[in-house]
Amino acid sequence: IILMILTGGFAAFLIYVGYGNYRKRKACCIPVRGIFVEVRTIKRRNTIYKYGVFEYNYQGQSYRHSSIDNIAGRRGQNFHIGEAYEIYINPQNPKSLRCLNKLWTLNDIAAFLAGVYFGGLILLGILGKIFLGANLL
Repeated sequence: IILMILTGGFAAFLIYVGYGNYRKRKACCIPVRGIFVEVRTIKRRNTIYKYGVFEYNYQGQSYRHSSIDNIAGRRGQNFHIGEAYEIYINPQNPKSLRCLNKLWTLNDIAAFLAGVYFGGLILLGILGKIFLGANLL
């Protein structure tokens, strides 16, 4: 039972991460011209994340914030310092922006599908226990 609870919690976490990132990107829906000013690099364990920092104006205020999109690798090759790009901001929180057109990334899809997979395993285990009396997990 503890294993089922832990696996169910892990499944819920993966679904939350995958779908949560999609929701953050979807909320950034207002197109604005932003100037690409720098790359903010963060290293966590063995993975390097790069986020584009943009300067932009929205409703008479100036902002300078990093995107919620990781632009490491090929995605970041399209951005050049000092050039203007169309970025998308969240009208409820103009400090939140995305610089890529994609709403889903491969990591988000993988996390979401892994969560659905583990959640399905738990559901099958519970249904098997209820209806068959079998211990499937």
